[in-house]
Amino acid sequence: MARGFTNAAANYLSYDSPIISALPMSFSAWIYPVNWTYSNQILSIADNATNTQFFALFGSSSTGYISAYQRGNLAAAAAATTVSATASSWHHCLAVFATNTSRSIYLNGGNKVTDTTNTGTTTGLDNTAISALLRNTPVYNEGDSYLAEIAAWNVALTDAEAAILATGMSPLAVRPQSLVAYWPLIRDTDDDIVGGYSMTPYNTPTVAAHPRVRYPTKVFYPSFTPTSGVTPVSINVSKSADYIQIVTP
Repeated sequence: MARGFTNAAANYLSYDSPIISALPMSFSAWIYPVNWTYSNQILSIADNATNTQFFALFGSSSTGYISAYQRGNLAAAAAATTVSATASSWHHCLAVFATNTSRSIYLNGGNKVTDTTNTGTTTGLDNTAISALLRNTPVYNEGDSYLAEIAAWNVALTDAEAAILATGMSPLAVRPQSLVAYWPLIRDTDDDIVGGYSMTPYNTPTVAAHPRVRYPTKVFYPSFTPTSGVTPVSINVSKSADYIQIVTP
């Protein structure tokens, strides 16, 4: 079950610290827009003392285009998709902030758009939010949407990794050594299961249906002791990326 956010309630989740404060960084999320009457905020890291310092992944009102938006000490700039995340269905979006002169957005593993405006340095970050941009003039989730499987990395993910995430693969299986935070948002549990950056809910976000996601599983190699009088037989286990093969002598 995902989390539901509505314009009327201005509900959101927040953590009182930036989970990442320096480039590069990547934001991933699944969004189900109920409507595009207004913008839908997804994930942001911002400075609540100004309106000019933040990184944000959000959807634009009326068009449904998804954007990777950055503001620094020189300028504001956004990379926006050229196709819409249509209402009433799930979509995967990924924002990659590589440098102060490069930010990219992906929708459903493709439709990559890159902006190269020099924004300058983004500093003073002091909060992280889902369904809100908590700057000096806060922007809450003005539209209605369901959000799930939100994650952040301290690296710039690649085109191939964007495609993998869009297939429904859990963020746990994509560059796990660089995964900083991961909020599955299953039911009303707002915990980060990777970095411990658990969110505080405001104005009671609802519970909604979750997208289909594939979570990694562990492989167990069983061991056993033969009964009395039985000669042990050695078993060689060969593992590849796709299967496990058991070879007996």
